[in-house]
Amino acid sequence: MDEDYLASKPPKDCCVSVSGGEVVADFDEYTFRAPRPGLFVGDWRTPDGEVNPVRLFRSHERALSHRPPWPLELGTLNSLPLEILQQILYDLDMCSLLTFVGTNRSCGHIVTTLQDFKMVVSCPQLAGAVFQLRCRSFGLQQLAASIRRPECQCCGQFGDLFYLITAERLCYHCWRTDRYRKAIFPNGGGGRRRALSTTLQRDAIAAGLPISRYPRGSYGAMGEGVISKRQIAFDRTSFFARLNAEGQERDVVGGTGSDCSILEYKSAEPDVLSYVATIRAPYFDETSQIWEEGFFCRACASRGQEHAGGGAEESSAANNYPRSCHPAWDLPYRRYTRDGIEKHLQDHGRIYRLVSQEGGCVQ
Repeated sequence: MDEDYLASKPPKDCCVSVSGGEVVADFDEYTFRAPRPGLFVGDWRTPDGEVNPVRLFRSHERALSHRPPWPLELGTLNSLPLEILQQILYDLDMCSLLTFVGTNRSCGHIVTTLQDFKMVVSCPQLAGAVFQLRCRSFGLQQLAASIRRPECQCCGQFGDLFYLITAERLCYHCWRTDRYRKAIFPNGGGGRRRALSTTLQRDAIAAGLPISRYPRGSYGAMGEGVISKRQIAFDRTSFFARLNAEGQERDVVGGTGSDCSILEYKSAEPDVLSYVATIRAPYFDETSQIWEEGFFCRACASRGQEHAGGGAEESSAANNYPRSCHPAWDLPYRRYTRDGIEKHLQDHGRIYRLVSQEGGCVQ
């Protein structure tokens, strides 16, 4: 006997029925957890087989575990009122703030009293990723706000991935299809190409564009992308906007200038460079009191690919779906928060469990 899960409100022209089914009221039955495939920042070992440095970052843990020192040893900073000192810390970029934490016990104590900092370092692997990637384009307040706000920056659904260069949450679908949120690596080369690449990097850094330095490691759907040495990476949108502002003709996708070959990028979605700029982004679930990576809807996941729908053209710009086949209810790989899955049921109907005999078919 086989079990199948259907929602009671299929989209128009989808011939499904929940007749004879049993309503599923158990949250743990109509949802499930599953890992997101692929190797993101911090997921695998280095090319030498060493543990990824993102996982080894522990400075904040030592600061949180120490007893508060007294008196505080902050040098000339001791003369500042605590409120002003905390405001200065909020003005620092995240990489500088994490460096300050490790200066001594007093510095660590001052930072760890900030509630936003406690939120950031409690999120799995996030502090280590920010420090190892030398993320300097955002501060503590922006990063903490991105953690607390679980919605995708683009579509408003649950964003289960962090785009680390600019500290933005993205859902898996937008991350796959939004070509503007990609990391780019200016290539080296010989002669004029190398000199031009160095000039572009210098200009971009001087302009204060979002930048990260990516550690060695394996990335991609199957770990096929290997970075053998640390590289500078820029946010694609900001980088090309800067070039346009300086009068160089280049569009966001790939550019029309004579020097566009110095940029390493791929048109396939998603590509290795997408994984290099991304870390998994759980949200803190108040019900379970743990960090959750989100829940899949069992009806969408099990039936999502089986129904033609909508009449949209193949690979349309509107949805970037690889075929003209649409999910019966929503994207089969979309994750939801606990509250989000309840709204999902309101939109698409209650979940029914139908049982068919072996070899039979649920209609």
